[in-house]
Amino acid sequence: MGKVAKALIVAALALPLTILAGKAFVRWSLKDLQFDLSGLAAQVNADTAVIRALVGRNCFRTVDQSSIGDKRKEAQMSYVAAVLDLYRVRFGKSTAVVSELNKLPEFEHANSTNRHYFEKDCSIHVGESGSAVVSCGSSRPTKDTVEAFMRNAKPVQKFYLLDGSEILFIPAPKC
Repeated sequence: MGKVAKALIVAALALPLTILAGKAFVRWSLKDLQFDLSGLAAQVNADTAVIRALVGRNCFRTVDQSSIGDKRKEAQMSYVAAVLDLYRVRFGKSTAVVSELNKLPEFEHANSTNRHYFEKDCSIHVGESGSAVVSCGSSRPTKDTVEAFMRNAKPVQKFYLLDGSEILFIPAPKC
């Protein structure tokens, strides 16, 4: 019998033994492993409660996600707007202070570097009607300009360019 044939026989015998040994090792490794999904379940239940509150109150709004400029800023503003909506549902009111969003467990446990970045780089202006404007970046429109804009804005969540600054308008929920 040639060397090649012997090698093939050894490989044919070794392969099933290796697979069996691997399966036994995996079973032994996982035998005492327990998964604690209670934290995940609590988060899913909390998120479900928020979604039920939104659906039950019919608080949906029209959203136009078309980009008008800096996609990174738009992503930041969209994130702040989503957390602001969550804050509004949880506490029954809006906030004009980004650091107030820390009261939400979802935002509180966010990466502290990102959280401080949002606090420093983004601002929220809430109008008398309950509508809000989020802006992020070094350039922001004045309070008077934002208030004048909000009085005439269509009730669609959308990005706008205001005084050379990109903003996200969030109309008041109609519940």
